[in-house]
Amino acid sequence: MYKKIKDYPNYEINEDGVIVSLHRKEKIRLKELPTRKGYLQVVLCKDGKKHKKFVHRLVAQTFLDNPKNKPYVNHIDGNKTNNRLINLEWVTASENKIHSNTIHTSRRGSQIKNTKLTDNIVKEILKHFKETESFKEVQNKFSDYKESTLRSIVSGENWKHVLDTEERETLSELYLEKHSNPYTRGITRPAKKIMSSIPEDILYENERYKLVKGFSAYFVTDHGRIFSMFSGRFLKQTTNSEGYKIITLRENCRQKTFKVHRIVLSAFDEYHENLYVNHIDGDRTNNNLDNLEWVTQQQNMQKAYSSTTTETA
Repeated sequence: MYKKIKDYPNYEINEDGVIVSLHRKEKIRLKELPTRKGYLQVVLCKDGKKHKKFVHRLVAQTFLDNPKNKPYVNHIDGNKTNNRLINLEWVTASENKIHSNTIHTSRRGSQIKNTKLTDNIVKEILKHFKETESFKEVQNKFSDYKESTLRSIVSGENWKHVLDTEERETLSELYLEKHSNPYTRGITRPAKKIMSSIPEDILYENERYKLVKGFSAYFVTDHGRIFSMFSGRFLKQTTNSEGYKIITLRENCRQKTFKVHRIVLSAFDEYHENLYVNHIDGDRTNNNLDNLEWVTQQQNMQKAYSSTTTETA
């Protein structure tokens, strides 16, 4: 059951600590960001400003009564990422310190109570991946664990402490080489890691992908498609009054509408702020990279006139 977050009417939260945004027609789950101390945070927007909030406090403030006005929220099992309502309680400063000293909440990996994976199991997963060089083989052998969990291990996103840095980097490179799509070569390593987490059947095999300039959660293909990491799908594009394809991108409390042809050429070619993008074949909806070129304003007008003359003739 979801409830509105106090003072933030465009967001809802449930008892498991899942927070969704209501800014669009469909609910979009917010990405949780870990702090240096291991707690999870989200960014909420209000009146054009960004506010970082601890997930455990939002859960407690929304669902957990606090008749004695205790100031702190304690994780009962010591796992700072387990923000389910059943795992939270209001405590005083002294109660919080006593609990912390009792269960040693600074522990990590398998030392955290109720963690399903152990350091030894993770090492076995990594060893099997190193031997087989196949993520599918890892999935088959360790089928009790979610695909996303296994990917986060072999890609080096999580459980980094079980191996030394050099060995961890070697396995991460192996994962990217074997299991990132070949058309993602040339994009940054963080972007490759993001793309590698997307199920391959969603993507178009014969298209190349690059991050949209200025955004960290959107990819554009050389065929003019835009993929959103927020929704996990390709976005629907609309046509403006001039006949161009446009799309609205949202991130970090800002949103902006772009012409798709500029997104494509800016991603795959050197960006030229003062130049125009010309559709070589005259079709303003054909945003294939091969159909786009940078031109000056004068060249753009000449090509537009030439195209109109040809069509009339």
